[in-house]
Amino acid sequence: MIRYILQRRRMIHLRNWIVLKERKSITEKGNFKALVVRFLTKRFIWEYDPTLESTYRHQATIDDEVVSMEILDTAGQEDTIQREGHMRWGEGFVLVYDITDRGSFEEVLPLKN
Repeated sequence: MIRYILQRRRMIHLRNWIVLKERKSITEKGNFKALVVRFLTKRFIWEYDPTLESTYRHQATIDDEVVSMEILDTAGQEDTIQREGHMRWGEGFVLVYDITDRGSFEEVLPLKN
């Protein structure tokens, strides 16, 4: 899925829902950065200070094509108006949720539409 989005789009918007191994939840403030850093650097670091919003630029080679992307970490702080702005900003989206928490899944369903 991510590979398809990267091939077709130039920007990715990651949401703040996922659970990582070792009983540590990415939903805790500041931990979402760990997921982004893992994607960008292939290293995993547990602790980060929470931020209101961060944008990361990254290049990846997908099927022999260099793809430039921006990853927006909203830190879960956005209201409806900000969320709509983020939806206009991004061209592709990855909705991530905690597979052990039905509520987090239900929270991302409206964003799918």
